[in-house]
Amino acid sequence: MATHFVTRGEFIQAAVDKAQPGDMIKVEPGTYRERVRFVRSGQHLSPISLSSSGRSPVILDGEHKLKFGLEFGKYGDPECEPVSHIEVCNFEVYRYTDDGIISRPGCHHISLSNIGVFMCGGNGIYLWPDKQDEPGPSGYFIVDNCIASYNDRHGVKVGGSHITLRRITAEWNNPRQIVHTPYADGHGIQVSNRNWNVTVEDCLCAYNWKHGLRYCAVGGEVTGVELHDNGLDGLNVAGGASDVEVKGAHAYCNGRFGVVKAVGVENIKWNRLNLYENAREDYAEETEN
Repeated sequence: MATHFVTRGEFIQAAVDKAQPGDMIKVEPGTYRERVRFVRSGQHLSPISLSSSGRSPVILDGEHKLKFGLEFGKYGDPECEPVSHIEVCNFEVYRYTDDGIISRPGCHHISLSNIGVFMCGGNGIYLWPDKQDEPGPSGYFIVDNCIASYNDRHGVKVGGSHITLRRITAEWNNPRQIVHTPYADGHGIQVSNRNWNVTVEDCLCAYNWKHGLRYCAVGGEVTGVELHDNGLDGLNVAGGASDVEVKGAHAYCNGRFGVVKAVGVENIKWNRLNLYENAREDYAEETEN
């Protein structure tokens, strides 16, 4: 196990390329204009960790020129193996032309904490699912105490299994109302469908173009979320979701519903809903979208 130090004027990528399981990479606070890509995994109990060496965050700035900020595995390269057991802490990511943080399919055991992602041309954080029919190895993601705001797609988009999203603030995503797909983007947090055991806890989603939180997983919990002033719904439990317990949602002043359950959603338990001043209804069931 070794500790690699990066000072201003050096490249973070050079230290990442050297890191072995159990190594720590400590980066001097400052602004680094580069893409950082992990192509080597840590191991169980010996993760590779990347963090600021001080109290201030490390800033990655793509200057609207670089595609991705922080990349796990190589996006679009089938010969590059997924990576796992990596921890990143105390970074801020700005102005990349696509996703600020992205993992390729199959990555697992990735932890992000004290992260901010702002003004990227895609999703703020996109931990990419495998789209499997049964729970697979991808997932085991933890995203804790993070901010994802002013990105052109979703603030946070995740898939896989055994995922924890905790203390996330996702505001003002897709403020320019860009239509990327027929369904349009712009949710604060998007939990993709065909995924398992996803917990969303103590998150704030506000002023996003579409939904505050769109949840499509099988199994999991939504606890202590605050959802307000989103363009459509505060909490949208979408088609494909089932066996979910909502144990606390404060949804108000959203542009359509406070909380809504879509057609085909089964076995949802509602507890401690605080809903008011939503434009159409505070609570609705069996909507098409």
